[in-house]
Amino acid sequence: RRADRFALALVDMDKAVDVEPDFAINFQNRGILLRHMGRKADASVDLRQAVRMDPRLLDSWEALAEMALEDRRVDEAIGFFDRAMLAAQSRASVYNSRCWMLSRFDQAIDRATADCDEALKLEPGEPAFLDSRGLARLRAGRLAEAIADYDAALAKRPDLSESLYGRGVAKIRSGQIEAGRADIAAALAVDPDVKTEFAPAGLEP
Repeated sequence: RRADRFALALVDMDKAVDVEPDFAINFQNRGILLRHMGRKADASVDLRQAVRMDPRLLDSWEALAEMALEDRRVDEAIGFFDRAMLAAQSRASVYNSRCWMLSRFDQAIDRATADCDEALKLEPGEPAFLDSRGLARLRAGRLAEAIADYDAALAKRPDLSESLYGRGVAKIRSGQIEAGRADIAAALAVDPDVKTEFAPAGLEP
């Protein structure tokens, strides 16, 4: 069972922290595991300790940001992403992550769109970034622009299930019912779990 695997992994990570308490990565690894276990308060303690010890730990900053967004602490989340920007080798990837997470949680959509714009300035035509901006524009009700972004992403990666699904939702909302259903069916054929990215965020057709 998943819970048993997590419990066993936590025992190992507790030992790693005890044996090497000066290794920031040990706190990051345990914090991320605790988050997956639903122990957000404990996860936050470990992740904050990790970035105090080593501010270059991008995964810790992004995990803290996502947890803040889950609690609708938007300004704090944006601040964590700002710190992630300083840690990242690729600023474009952090702009994209912030765009996607803000869009997923339907927060600060104008900021999300601007972040995706910045990511695409740095890496024009990147399908993952186009996909994220498509989601931001879908959230904003800019359906034609969302479809255009998804079209551009799919032109380069035809099997990008998130873009197929997002385009399907945008098409259905814009009245293109059959075309939208076809996109969603295609997305589910590629990845049956793709709807789990959209349904909890209130982005069902």
